[in-house]
Amino acid sequence: MKRDLLILSGIDHGMIFYERYAFGDPSGAVHALVLDYPAAARATFDPLIGRLSTSLRWEGAAAK
Repeated sequence: MKRDLLILSGIDHGMIFYERYAFGDPSGAVHALVLDYPAAARATFDPLIGRLSTSLRWEGAAAK
């Protein structure tokens, strides 16, 4: 488990929600990605989530 990362995901009333919060920015900022999309569009959105979520890091940080 990473202490600087929180991910929440699930399905609620036919909508998929995905939330990713990255902590540890030297400035104290929290980087967040929050998405809601219809479960019927899962094949379209799921591949994008990985690419988007890896962008949540602060400048100068090494990729994890």
